[in-house]
Amino acid sequence: MKQKYISYWQHTLQHSQRLEFYRSFKNEYATSSYLELTRRVSDRITLTKLRISNHKLMIELGRYNDTPKDSRLCPVCDCNQTEDEIHFLFYCSKYATTRDNFYKKIQPFIQNVSQLPVSDLILELMNSSNFL
Repeated sequence: MKQKYISYWQHTLQHSQRLEFYRSFKNEYATSSYLELTRRVSDRITLTKLRISNHKLMIELGRYNDTPKDSRLCPVCDCNQTEDEIHFLFYCSKYATTRDNFYKKIQPFIQNVSQLPVSDLILELMNSSNFL
């Protein structure tokens, strides 16, 4: 039964547009280490929602009103980019100060954090067991 569910999970992961961000860092059926970083249920819920695209970013909201993907633009900055998880976490000018402060806090855990390619940083952040 467990193997059957894992096969279902893998199929869903590979074929769901909604799980595109999740697929970029999660490829193994196992408990994620971020769940052990905090005992606060609200923090766990927030992190889980971000990871599985259960949030209010335009990439997700646009799915419900059939807005074309390239028209789901960030409403809080003037960059004319799709507001998805990557834009929100790494590029949106609205959150630059918060992002810089966060990078300073995690620098002891991830060397040269601000110079890492985004794909590597996503893996580090979403699979970390060292900080929060």
